Amino acid sequence: MEVYRKSLKEGVEVSVWVDDLTRHEADALVNAANEYLHYFGGLAFALLKAGGPEIEGQCKLFIEKNGPLSAGQIVVTSGGRLPCKQVIHAVGPRWSEDQKEECCLKLEAAIINVLKYVNAPENNIKSVAIPALSSGIFNFPQDWCAQVIVQTIRNFVQLAPLFGYLQEIHLVNIDETTADVMKKACEDLLGVNDIVPQSGIPDSITVNELCLQIKKGSIETQQVLKTAISKGLAKTVEQKLSSIAFPPLGIKDLHLPSNEVAEIMVEEIMHFAVEQIGKKLDVYIVVPLDNIDVYEAFCAKLMSVKSKLEEKMDCGNVDTIAELQTDLQANPGFERNGPFVELIGRSHDILEKAGRWLGDIILVEETGRIVIRNHNILNLSSVQPLELSHLQQHFGINILESASGAGAALEIEGSPRAVIDAAFAIEFMLQSTAKQESLKMDGT
Repeated sequence: MEVYRKSLKEGVEVSVWVDDLTRHEADALVNAANEYLHYFGGLAFALLKAGGPEIEGQCKLFIEKNGPLSAGQIVVTSGGRLPCKQVIHAVGPRWSEDQKEECCLKLEAAIINVLKYVNAPENNIKSVAIPALSSGIFNFPQDWCAQVIVQTIRNFVQLAPLFGYLQEIHLVNIDETTADVMKKACEDLLGVNDIVPQSGIPDSITVNELCLQIKKGSIETQQVLKTAISKGLAKTVEQKLSSIAFPPLGIKDLHLPSNEVAEIMVEEIMHFAVEQIGKKLDVYIVVPLDNIDVYEAFCAKLMSVKSKLEEKMDCGNVDTIAELQTDLQANPGFERNGPFVELIGRSHDILEKAGRWLGDIILVEETGRIVIRNHNILNLSSVQPLELSHLQQHFGINILESASGAGAALEIEGSPRAVIDAAFAIEFMLQSTAKQESLKMDGT
């Protein structure tokens, strides 16, 4: 049974299924293998039994010639009697609480190797079925497993060159609990389910920019989170404190998706700000270093709120804002024959800086490179030492830090889309670092 489906803009469809992998129809099935391709139980044994002696023979022959595999590696055999062309035996990591990051990287490597194989034109694979690797006898936590698998698929589809053969990625698990965890990860990372509810009635409609959505969930749960935020803020003001820090509330305890938590928390804080005019208060939302997706959800919501506030400011002060144009725009012979960006503001200095920054962003499409210069870069390494490393892994980019007489700089290289996304994330981090340094100065 298919419980989730999402068509990505690159033309690949990702879906979640509650199904028996030994009977699931796809060009390639992924098997949860161990280093020696020995199958004594679980999904691996079920696939081997259903596929027949041909698969077992090919596995033994490979190990005899090449020796054992390492976590993250794959081996491909025929499909035997299974409803597929090939079986991809992927070795996932054994979970270790003391080596969480290494386990996640090894699982990511296994999924990347699977996707590279099925994406290669010479293999002629149009569909692949992937189970929750390592979540069985290797004890990888299901929620972490789902996050790594879905995030890796998303990044691969967005960043890797696709050749048009691979069309479908099925995430298949026989038990509903695992499928539900995988479905939630897809909703968090890929977006709303494309499957129309069984009643045949769509769950959302947009009229004149107003979007009405029917959502499954508990309104009481959302109210609990809103109340917690508003009470925390009110108590801070009441005690005349200058700042308060919140973790991302509700993701684990209330089982809310990260984008919904970001929506509720940021909106509640903004609502409080409107009511508390004139009272200075710094509010921090502190996201753990390993929660990149939660961090991105809050950054996206913050950018959305910032854009709306800027639109209101521009509309409300249209008579007092002096329109400052670039030399090109001010030229009487200038014609707007295509897309253009017009910068409006009160300060020539700020507009010039914004223009240079925007020009750098536009050039990324051609060069795949951008250099960020900011005096807070030196502080970034001490305040958030692991963040740049996480960004490199997450976006698949290279970041080089340097310092000279002209100041500190970060050079980012990679695919244009990844470089731009990373640049926005780093600019946000630099702003946060500047605020923290300001607080330290105030404290002294």
